[in-house]
Amino acid sequence: MCTLSFISIRGGGVRLVHSRDEQRTRSAGHPPSVKAAGGYRLVAPRDPDAGGTWVAGRDDGVILAVMNRNPEPPPVLDRGSLLSRGLIVESLSETEPDALPDALRSIRGSRYAPFRAFAVVPGREGPVVWAAEWDRSDPTPDARPRVTRHATPVCWASSGLGDSVVADRLPLFDEMVAAAPSQESQDAYHRHAWSGRGEASVWMSRKDARTVSITTVEAFPPELSGRDEDDIAVRMVHLPVHAGESPDAPMTGGEVSIETLKARNLASRGG
Repeated sequence: MCTLSFISIRGGGVRLVHSRDEQRTRSAGHPPSVKAAGGYRLVAPRDPDAGGTWVAGRDDGVILAVMNRNPEPPPVLDRGSLLSRGLIVESLSETEPDALPDALRSIRGSRYAPFRAFAVVPGREGPVVWAAEWDRSDPTPDARPRVTRHATPVCWASSGLGDSVVADRLPLFDEMVAAAPSQESQDAYHRHAWSGRGEASVWMSRKDARTVSITTVEAFPPELSGRDEDDIAVRMVHLPVHAGESPDAPMTGGEVSIETLKARNLASRGG
């Protein structure tokens, strides 16, 4: 259950905002931290319950993300036999940028519940968003997700009640963000709530689930980095969201965590 949106920013960069919606009983995610991923440096929050992460930024400007998909009617799942979808990002974390589309196509879908996985590559001609979609409609063990290419601005949304419940989030994105993309319009979108429609809102709240965090990632093309050690390749801002006393009570933002990967990490890849 999530809402993801992407817009272009200066110099061919990309800005992702990921609103994570989860069950109220789920443990709070761990804030972003930096680790090695092969020859790369990676910054990501972590899921303490199922493992993995829902979003990551790399020091070459690549962004990786995942969200649930909820087809209607839902497929029958043997949850005990499935891997956490949060591990998909980790499985892609060492992949070279040019190989990411094929890596998405190679994900063995039968190992996971339905998902969308994303690999975003910034560049001088503008960022490219690769999206892999898996709904388990093909029951064969070797079935693979469908991968499509997208330009920015673009948005996806899902709900554990069925993705049709949050279909109105997409025209709202067109109205609030796509018409005039900016940091301000994107942030306002991810904090939007309809009166009396908490389950459908981007800033989501219902009896059993709610928005638990908003993670923002800004990434820049590597060819625009490396000019001096203060250049930023990736900046991640993570905002935990605190629940109100009831599903109808206002939710509030918690303490912000910020992590950056500087351009000098690009020069040290493999070292």
